Amino acid sequence: MAGLKYDKYIKKSPVGPKRHVEQTADIMNLRGGHDWGGIPLNIRFEVIDNPFMMITDPHTHTFDQFLGFLGGNVMDALDFTGEVEFYMGEEMEKHVITETCIIHIPPGLVHGPLNFKKIDRPIRFYDIALTAEYKRTNFTK
Repeated sequence: MAGLKYDKYIKKSPVGPKRHVEQTADIMNLRGGHDWGGIPLNIRFEVIDNPFMMITDPHTHTFDQFLGFLGGNVMDALDFTGEVEFYMGEEMEKHVITETCIIHIPPGLVHGPLNFKKIDRPIRFYDIALTAEYKRTNFTK
């Protein structure tokens, strides 16, 4: 059968390489600039099942970003059992995440480190960036 009319809108096997040795599950990657002709959207979906420091350095972006933390039970997103440390602002305000949440990071807001400190059961992590090309600028005081 010849290609279907709307096949171009389906990206099969959108699985990308793991970025950290501590990760055991594959990650899903949607890269708007690379995969979808420049649409201003990047989404990375990861399952975190081991403690590790994901982001070590504070940085900024020129775009809005959303970080989602959900419990790993696909039947109950609020079933969150772990502890994540996340820092925001130039003063490095520490936030301890112990329940399902979404964090909005507006353009220019300093953020990081991001430490998955305690993982009792897997956590589903989403990184959504409203940009075609994901770039960061390291922050130094």
